[in-house]
Amino acid sequence: GQMRKQKQTGDSNKTHLPMNETENAYMQRLKLHIIGLFGEKPFNFQEIISLAGGAYPADVLEVLHDLLSKKKLYQDGQAYFLTSCFKQQSVETESFREKPPKKTDIKQVISKQMPAEPGFADPHPADYDWRYTHLSLVELTRRLKPFIDRNAKIALFGAPTLFPRLFRLGAHVTLFDNSPSILKDLQSIGFEKGLIHHNLFYQFSDIPSKCDIVIADPPWYPSFHHAFILRSTELLQKQGMLLLSVPAWLTRPSVIKDRADIVTFAIQAGFDLCEVSPSSLTCESPIFEQIALA
Repeated sequence: GQMRKQKQTGDSNKTHLPMNETENAYMQRLKLHIIGLFGEKPFNFQEIISLAGGAYPADVLEVLHDLLSKKKLYQDGQAYFLTSCFKQQSVETESFREKPPKKTDIKQVISKQMPAEPGFADPHPADYDWRYTHLSLVELTRRLKPFIDRNAKIALFGAPTLFPRLFRLGAHVTLFDNSPSILKDLQSIGFEKGLIHHNLFYQFSDIPSKCDIVIADPPWYPSFHHAFILRSTELLQKQGMLLLSVPAWLTRPSVIKDRADIVTFAIQAGFDLCEVSPSSLTCESPIFEQIALA
């Protein structure tokens, strides 16, 4: 979401959202979403994951198991079809009873998407390190180009893989990150300026010069979003812009309420919501996640 640091007065529209859902209700919502993806066009597992609204691959796999067992979907090799759209004289064939993909298949699919990140060590779970795909880096760079062209001051809260790309374009960019290993990786490939080790749960003791825009990519838990928003209020000049990543709408059972709470917190902190860009960012699956799914 894109937010501007400007407090406006006036009545706000109230939206009533469901409270935290049980796991069963969440899985039902995910199931309805996945079955709704299908028309006459088949999808492979990788495509389903990319369209699953941020749902964890293991949850998507569980839904596919259920839909196959209930004959809502038909699997032919790597392709999934709606049973009613599969053009065949008889669907009661041995191929219909093919086993759905195993968890090890998830690792194979995701590994194909994950190019080596030059200059960075493998992500570590302690760093909450999910890295942008190449396409997401390109899209973020495109959105930031007007700021780069006018030499605006850009701050990155997280998003370390975006730093080299912006720096090489001549951007006035500073990375704030709490991971010594990530900062060391950047230093090892020649970056010395614009790197600040800081835990964003704590206020800045010596506030750097005010920034025009903050790109914040916190771990997707409310406490991290609150901390990153508060640090943005300290660092941004008036009318400054915050680009904040939030979890997709099927990331977890509580995510609808979590997303609404994040927006409410940001507004209370002095921001106005200017834009929402659904599904504009994607991340590579880190090795530690692949191992957990294997």
